[in-house]
Amino acid sequence: MESNGIQWNPMESNGIRWNPMESDGIQWNPIESDGIQWNPIESDGIRWNPMESDGIPWNPMESDGIQWNPRNHGIQWNPIESNGIQWNPMESDAIRWNPMESDGIPWNPMESDGIPWNPMESDGIPWNPMESDGIRWNPMESPKSWNPMESNRIQWNPIESDGIRWNPMESLESERITGNLWNPEKFKIPGFRFSPLA
Repeated sequence: MESNGIQWNPMESNGIRWNPMESDGIQWNPIESDGIQWNPIESDGIRWNPMESDGIPWNPMESDGIQWNPRNHGIQWNPIESNGIQWNPMESDAIRWNPMESDGIPWNPMESDGIPWNPMESDGIPWNPMESDGIRWNPMESPKSWNPMESNRIQWNPIESDGIRWNPMESLESERITGNLWNPEKFKIPGFRFSPLA
């Protein structure tokens, strides 16, 4: 059977050294059916790491297979920062957070609604110690500093105990008690009609 002088084996019909598993004459490994250097996990012939199911160089911090390094894009990465944004356990939306800023607004313990606050401004209105009702106040809205008798914000004078606006010409307390307010007509000269323009 050695017609050309080559050592022959019944299985070497073409004269190529043969191994029972090398039906095509290619150096063979039981798992390398296509002749590519093989690792049990490298079904496509790409150098493989158990975590590189798609063949991309992999790092345990690259859960999505994106090329990564500890300073990727300059941002320190944390396993919870899947999008690379600096993260704090309380920053579910990546907004810089303070334990009291559930909505991300700079917060003061007394600013439950995020409005700049003063301990006396329970409703967030700019406040002055003379504004007991939170209404804007000006020291010039009375002839003297405010006092508790101006609780309804009407200009007050000791003679205006009922909060009715007073005129210095209404000096008679009896007129205040009876409610008879003063007017120039009370003091007109008999036979002479008073006129503010006179």
